[in-house]
Amino acid sequence: MTPSDGNAIEFRLAPEPLRLRSWPLRDDFGQTAILLLLAAALCWLVAEQTHWRLAVLAGAVQVAVLWRRLVPTTFEMTASGVVLRRWSSKVLPWSRIAYVECGRRGVLLLPVRADSPWTRLRGIYVPWGKSEEAVRAMLSFYLGGRSNGTESSGSHRAARGSAVPSAKSSTSPRNTS
Repeated sequence: MTPSDGNAIEFRLAPEPLRLRSWPLRDDFGQTAILLLLAAALCWLVAEQTHWRLAVLAGAVQVAVLWRRLVPTTFEMTASGVVLRRWSSKVLPWSRIAYVECGRRGVLLLPVRADSPWTRLRGIYVPWGKSEEAVRAMLSFYLGGRSNGTESSGSHRAARGSAVPSAKSSTSPRNTS
Protein backbone atom coordinates (compact mmCIF):
# COMPACT_ATOMS: atom_id res chain seq x y z
CA MET A 1 0.00 0.00 0.00
CA THR A 2 1.52 3.31 -1.08
CA PRO A 3 0.38 6.63 0.27
CA SER A 4 -1.15 9.05 -2.20
CA ASP A 5 0.35 12.51 -2.69
CA GLY A 6 -2.30 14.05 -0.44
CA ASN A 7 -1.40 11.75 2.46
CA ALA A 8 2.38 12.02 2.22
CA ILE A 9 4.13 13.11 5.38
CA GLU A 10 7.15 15.33 5.10
CA PHE A 11 9.75 15.23 7.86
CA ARG A 12 12.19 18.06 8.36
CA LEU A 13 15.12 17.88 10.71
CA ALA A 14 15.39 20.71 13.19
CA PRO A 15 18.42 22.90 12.63
CA GLU A 16 21.29 22.74 15.08
CA PRO A 17 21.01 25.27 17.93
CA LEU A 18 22.56 28.56 16.95
CA ARG A 19 24.64 30.70 19.30
CA LEU A 20 25.60 34.26 18.35
CA ARG A 21 27.70 36.70 20.31
CA SER A 22 27.25 40.40 19.69
CA TRP A 23 29.36 43.17 21.13
CA PRO A 24 28.96 46.43 19.20
CA LEU A 25 31.97 47.94 20.98
CA ARG A 26 34.12 45.28 19.29
CA ASP A 27 32.06 44.33 16.21
CA ASP A 28 31.05 47.84 15.12
CA PHE A 29 33.80 49.88 16.75
CA GLY A 30 33.63 52.82 14.32
CA GLN A 31 29.97 53.60 14.92
CA THR A 32 30.25 52.99 18.67
CA ALA A 33 33.33 55.22 18.90
CA ILE A 34 31.48 58.03 17.10
CA LEU A 35 28.53 57.72 19.49
CA LEU A 36 30.85 57.76 22.52
CA LEU A 37 32.73 60.80 21.17
CA LEU A 38 29.44 62.63 20.61
CA ALA A 39 28.36 61.75 24.17
CA ALA A 40 31.67 63.05 25.55
CA ALA A 41 31.36 66.23 23.47
CA LEU A 42 27.84 66.78 24.80
CA CYS A 43 29.07 66.37 28.39
CA TRP A 44 31.91 68.81 27.77
CA LEU A 45 29.52 71.32 26.18
CA VAL A 46 27.13 71.07 29.13
CA ALA A 47 30.03 71.52 31.58
CA GLU A 48 31.26 74.62 29.70
CA GLN A 49 27.84 76.22 29.40
CA THR A 50 26.38 75.32 32.80
CA HIS A 51 27.61 73.56 35.92
CA TRP A 52 29.75 70.40 36.15
CA ARG A 53 26.95 68.61 38.03
CA LEU A 54 24.70 68.95 35.00
CA ALA A 55 27.51 67.54 32.86
CA VAL A 56 27.63 64.49 35.15
CA LEU A 57 23.86 64.17 34.80
CA ALA A 58 24.16 64.41 31.00
CA GLY A 59 26.88 61.73 31.09
CA ALA A 60 24.66 59.45 33.17
CA VAL A 61 21.84 59.88 30.63
CA GLN A 62 24.23 59.05 27.78
CA VAL A 63 25.43 55.90 29.55
CA ALA A 64 21.79 54.88 30.13
CA VAL A 65 21.14 55.28 26.40
CA LEU A 66 24.33 53.62 25.12
CA TRP A 67 24.87 50.80 27.65
CA ARG A 68 23.74 48.03 25.26
CA ARG A 69 26.58 48.93 22.90
CA LEU A 70 29.13 48.53 25.69
CA VAL A 71 28.12 45.10 27.02
CA PRO A 72 28.56 41.78 25.20
CA THR A 73 25.32 39.91 24.46
CA THR A 74 24.77 36.25 23.61
CA PHE A 75 21.78 35.08 21.58
CA GLU A 76 20.80 31.42 21.46
CA MET A 77 18.21 30.04 19.06
CA THR A 78 17.09 26.56 20.06
CA ALA A 79 13.98 24.44 19.76
CA SER A 80 12.53 26.19 22.82
CA GLY A 81 12.92 29.71 21.43
CA VAL A 82 15.28 32.67 21.46
CA VAL A 83 17.35 33.36 24.56
CA LEU A 84 19.08 36.70 25.12
CA ARG A 85 21.85 36.63 27.74
CA ARG A 86 23.49 39.72 29.17
CA TRP A 87 23.53 39.91 32.95
CA SER A 88 20.37 37.83 33.10
CA SER A 89 18.44 35.75 30.60
CA LYS A 90 15.36 36.74 28.63
CA VAL A 91 13.56 33.92 26.84
CA LEU A 92 11.08 34.39 24.00
CA PRO A 93 9.53 31.03 23.04
CA TRP A 94 8.78 30.49 19.35
CA SER A 95 5.08 30.12 20.18
CA ARG A 96 4.99 33.66 21.63
CA ILE A 97 6.56 35.40 18.62
CA ALA A 98 3.73 37.30 16.98
CA TYR A 99 5.66 39.52 14.58
CA VAL A 100 9.03 39.40 12.82
CA GLU A 101 10.65 42.47 11.32
CA CYS A 102 13.71 41.80 9.16
CA GLY A 103 16.05 44.71 8.52
CA ARG A 104 19.44 45.37 6.96
CA ARG A 105 21.44 44.55 10.09
CA GLY A 106 19.22 42.10 11.96
CA VAL A 107 15.78 40.88 12.91
CA LEU A 108 13.35 42.14 15.56
CA LEU A 109 11.20 39.46 17.18
CA LEU A 110 8.10 40.83 18.89
CA PRO A 111 5.74 38.99 21.25
CA VAL A 112 2.77 41.16 20.19
CA ARG A 113 1.63 42.47 16.85
CA ALA A 114 0.69 46.03 17.92
CA ASP A 115 2.92 48.63 16.30
CA SER A 116 3.97 51.18 18.88
CA PRO A 117 7.34 52.35 20.20
CA TRP A 118 6.65 50.71 23.57
CA THR A 119 5.94 47.35 21.93
CA ARG A 120 9.42 47.30 20.41
CA LEU A 121 10.95 47.44 23.88
CA ARG A 122 9.38 44.05 24.67
CA GLY A 123 11.00 42.33 21.72
CA ILE A 124 14.42 40.85 21.06
CA TYR A 125 16.64 42.30 18.35
CA VAL A 126 19.08 39.75 16.93
CA PRO A 127 21.84 41.26 14.76
CA TRP A 128 22.76 39.23 11.68
CA GLY A 129 26.49 39.47 12.16
CA LYS A 130 28.09 36.86 9.91
CA SER A 131 25.22 34.40 10.47
CA GLU A 132 22.38 35.92 8.46
CA GLU A 133 21.62 32.72 6.53
CA ALA A 134 21.68 30.59 9.70
CA VAL A 135 19.36 32.99 11.55
CA ARG A 136 16.98 33.11 8.58
CA ALA A 137 17.00 29.31 8.41
CA MET A 138 16.03 29.11 12.10
CA LEU A 139 13.24 31.65 11.61
CA SER A 140 12.00 29.85 8.53
CA PHE A 141 11.99 26.48 10.29
CA TYR A 142 10.28 27.57 13.51
CA LEU A 143 8.07 30.38 12.21
CA GLY A 144 7.65 29.63 8.50
CA GLY A 145 4.44 27.63 8.82
CA ARG A 146 2.58 30.28 10.80
CA SER A 147 0.88 33.45 9.67
CA ASN A 148 3.50 36.01 10.45
CA GLY A 149 4.18 39.50 9.17
CA THR A 150 7.64 40.46 8.05
CA GLU A 151 9.35 43.60 6.99
CA SER A 152 12.20 43.86 4.60
CA SER A 153 14.93 46.45 4.61
CA GLY A 154 12.58 48.60 2.56
CA SER A 155 9.83 50.71 4.05
CA HIS A 156 6.83 48.55 3.12
CA ARG A 157 5.20 46.04 5.42
CA ALA A 158 4.43 42.63 4.00
CA ALA A 159 0.87 41.42 3.97
CA ARG A 160 -0.48 39.50 6.93
CA GLY A 161 0.14 35.82 6.49
CA SER A 162 3.39 36.08 4.58
CA ALA A 163 6.19 33.77 5.55
CA VAL A 164 9.54 34.69 7.05
CA PRO A 165 11.81 35.66 4.14
CA SER A 166 14.54 33.19 3.36
CA ALA A 167 18.14 34.12 2.74
CA LYS A 168 17.50 33.88 -1.02
CA SER A 169 14.25 35.84 -0.86
CA SER A 170 13.80 39.02 -2.85
CA THR A 171 13.37 40.90 0.46
CA SER A 172 16.91 40.02 1.46
CA PRO A 173 19.19 43.06 1.27
CA ARG A 174 22.11 40.88 0.15
CA ASN A 175 20.35 39.33 -2.82
CA THR A 176 22.39 40.09 -5.92
CA SER A 177 20.09 38.66 -8.56
